[in-house]
Amino acid sequence: MAGLALKKKEVPKTTADQSMKNTTTQRSLPYLEVYHDGMIQSEPGVFSVVYSFPDVSFKTLSDDEQDAFFDRFETYLNSIDSSEHVQFNIINTLDDIDLRFASVSLQERGDHNDKYRKEMNKIIYDKMKASRGSIITKKYVTYSIEAPTVDIAVQRFKDIDIRVGKDFRAFIHQEAHKLTMAERLEMLATIYGTESSVFFVHDEEGHTTFDEEGMKKMNLTTKDVIAPSAMKFNASDMMIGDYYAQSFYLQDIANLLSTDFIGNLADINCRLVMSIDIRPLDDLEATKIVHNRMVLVDNEIATKQKKAVKEGYSPDLAAADLQAVRDEIEGLQQDMTVRDQRVFYLQLNLTHFATDPEELKRNGDEIKAVATKNRCSFRNYTLMQERGFDACLPLGVNHTYVTRLLSTEGTAAFMPFTEVTTFDKNGIYYGVNSINKSVIILDRLKGMNYNGLVFGASGSGKSFSSKREMINVILNTDDDIYIIDPDGEYLPLANAFGGSEIEIAPGNGKYINPFDLDIDKGDDKENNPVVLQGDFIAGIVETMIARGRQNILMSPTQVSVLGRCINKVYEPYLDHLNDIPDNPDGTRRTIDREAAPTLQDLFQELLNQPEYEGQQIALAIESYVSGNYDTFAHRTNVDITNRFTVFNILNIGNNLRELGLKVCLNMIWNKAVENRKKGKRTWVYIDEFHLLLNAPTSAEFIASMWKRARKFGCILTGITQNPEDVLKSASSRAIMSNTNFVEMLNEAASDAYALQQLLTLSNNELQYITNVEFGKGLIKFGTGSIPFNDSFPMDTELYKIMSTKATEQH
Repeated sequence: MAGLALKKKEVPKTTADQSMKNTTTQRSLPYLEVYHDGMIQSEPGVFSVVYSFPDVSFKTLSDDEQDAFFDRFETYLNSIDSSEHVQFNIINTLDDIDLRFASVSLQERGDHNDKYRKEMNKIIYDKMKASRGSIITKKYVTYSIEAPTVDIAVQRFKDIDIRVGKDFRAFIHQEAHKLTMAERLEMLATIYGTESSVFFVHDEEGHTTFDEEGMKKMNLTTKDVIAPSAMKFNASDMMIGDYYAQSFYLQDIANLLSTDFIGNLADINCRLVMSIDIRPLDDLEATKIVHNRMVLVDNEIATKQKKAVKEGYSPDLAAADLQAVRDEIEGLQQDMTVRDQRVFYLQLNLTHFATDPEELKRNGDEIKAVATKNRCSFRNYTLMQERGFDACLPLGVNHTYVTRLLSTEGTAAFMPFTEVTTFDKNGIYYGVNSINKSVIILDRLKGMNYNGLVFGASGSGKSFSSKREMINVILNTDDDIYIIDPDGEYLPLANAFGGSEIEIAPGNGKYINPFDLDIDKGDDKENNPVVLQGDFIAGIVETMIARGRQNILMSPTQVSVLGRCINKVYEPYLDHLNDIPDNPDGTRRTIDREAAPTLQDLFQELLNQPEYEGQQIALAIESYVSGNYDTFAHRTNVDITNRFTVFNILNIGNNLRELGLKVCLNMIWNKAVENRKKGKRTWVYIDEFHLLLNAPTSAEFIASMWKRARKFGCILTGITQNPEDVLKSASSRAIMSNTNFVEMLNEAASDAYALQQLLTLSNNELQYITNVEFGKGLIKFGTGSIPFNDSFPMDTELYKIMSTKATEQH
């Protein structure tokens, strides 16, 4: 059984307010009983349950994908039993913009960066005010049935639960969530404007519970909890608590309704609740009703034509409007008999809310304008405002009787899918959604992995966008950030935020030892760090031998000799780590840069080998050991303890550039392993990322990092204007398969096509990255896509820091 019903109790009439509320607003709430499993009995023998479901970015799907999605939705509609009444409910609530902003604002810390936090907060707040930043759109589907008893209703809903789960996985590839009693009551309270009731309790993860015991102690019912203080229904509008409201119904529908219609209504920047009311007919009933309507229309046409003949004018003109109705009914008959379409009663009801009559009129005019644009029209529920409002509620109650017969295809045009709104608590600002104009606050750490790629032609804003993300991380977290900077353009960022720059260039006395090794495996039980380090060292030696030339590979004998030498130079280091006493807390030291071997040690070991190949390798790398390019031949003497560190390799020279990228990344990786022990995340940005993909050894090395990063709390981001390089090898494709976040800005036609192939972008998605302005593009996050526009204010200090033009970097 569904559990005990929350029985209605009389409210003590201790005050006039309670007495008035009990006799007015409670009576207007159209339900009888609420059950612990979330089921509600709205009328005697009429029961309903509600499921929430995630939105789908329908507009960015390809034409073929849209057609396939539409077909799946039609299949879902055809699966609805004729004994079930289904409502799709779209609820726009007006959240407190200050409270919503507080969940994503940057908290001041009393340091030098507070001035930037204030400026970023103002930018985000202004964007929220100018967009749909205070509107929350949620989607639900309500199933209601008739049943003689509660037990029978419960059993039927068990079957419906299974079918709804299967159906939603089939057509949106995501789960529908059945609302609990607490969630359902809170949803109704949100519509009535009473969601701030103390009886709704939320945990840290946002889950809702209902204080039923507290309610009982106060001798209250659920209606007392969610009912507004007053409701007044007038001829053409109403008052619901403190809100003015107005109910409409859809009167006229375009012959070919755009699937954008429902989305356009949902995107209106106001509080509203909308219900798409669907009642399927069984085939016999549908055939009978359609036939009877045809007979009635034919009789009316004949009557008008006879009258026209009597009065001396053309009978064809007299019945032109009715002929259009007849054609529509005839088309419906053909859909049923030839195209195997079902027939549905459909009704669209909408109630919008405002804080004053003027706003109510503006909202109403905008709703009607959207309908007119889609060749439809809304009509006010004159003298039926209460019934119209009740028909919008997710309770399966509808006594307006304003319906229209539609085929499956016609009904499917009312699909309730619009555009995904992304507003993650503690997320990062990425701009404004180009479709529904909502602020994009996204948390990359919610993904299956944290890795990202940023693509964009020169001048598209890719480095600007990346810097915006970096700044948010700097200002709002204690995470470490490391940047590989091949063009020397991130120094202004480091200077502004108290970061440090490490310039890697021949002869400047700054050294990084590629042999530094942290042997901590963390959660990465599958990979031995010593073996991986050996592969890394072999890769950089191969890079030294190749000297920028393509397809220069070591012979099998050279590989064998080199591997033996690498193992030998690490043996004393591993013994040293093993001999170090445990730390006071029982942990072991897993890295010692002062004891690590160097390239000079490897060079000497190669010379000591009996095989000629050892000496051959030593000779090939000699200039990197003691010559002009010895930057990576000594123990590390640079400090990377600053949480924001930029590795500037602008002046490293062509001979060391690829090698420098690898060595810097390896050093950062060791730092990430150390950070993991401290519970810190590490963000890594690699500009000119394509340089690492040009050689097989480099691509394999970066692919290995990409696979292991999440286990060490490492967030990797590659920045490049060359998407074709990400298609070159199996290692590159492995990088893509382990990338959950891709940000794309304006691209040349050939590069846009390469991205389309790489990410299977639709033509609709492609339009957001082809011939678009600075700061506009598309984010692919997981399986979804978000078109964005970041018109960052130019009159800010942050803009001056981030802008390539402002910093005179090219």
